[in-house]
Amino acid sequence: MNATPPSPGGRGPVVAIAAGGLAWVGVLAWLVLQSANPVVVNRVQIRHADVIVQGTWDAHPSPPQLTVERTWKGTLEAKTIRVRQPEGVNVSRRVIVPLTRISPDLYEVTQGELTNPPELHPLPPGIEPVTSVVRPEVYPSTDDVARQIEALLSPRDIR
Repeated sequence: MNATPPSPGGRGPVVAIAAGGLAWVGVLAWLVLQSANPVVVNRVQIRHADVIVQGTWDAHPSPPQLTVERTWKGTLEAKTIRVRQPEGVNVSRRVIVPLTRISPDLYEVTQGELTNPPELHPLPPGIEPVTSVVRPEVYPSTDDVARQIEALLSPRDIR
């Protein structure tokens, strides 16, 4: 008796499984790219800022200028202000910036000091908190950053 093996049925199932696997890897890669390195607003910088504004950054004049579209905290009389650009900070065109006034017509991106642990937590006797300087950050003007700013500010600060 000569039995013939059943025919494999072609390559259809293998191709379908491979295509499904590649699609799944593509979806996972897209999710990673969308959620990788989210912007986190620094609460110390927000707390120390005199003014928080949303606007368009123009780096060509010296010092750079910021055309203000919205003020989150504090008040400004001018719609275009001069801002000292921090060294090593990449600035996009539309930004949200916490600012500290250094003269009547000049601002700088806010820095701050962060104690570790925060002042709210008592330390055992003989242990001193460690203080570090918070780097000046300029944030992209996105809905996520705006939500974080609103969450960090008290309702009386928001304009």
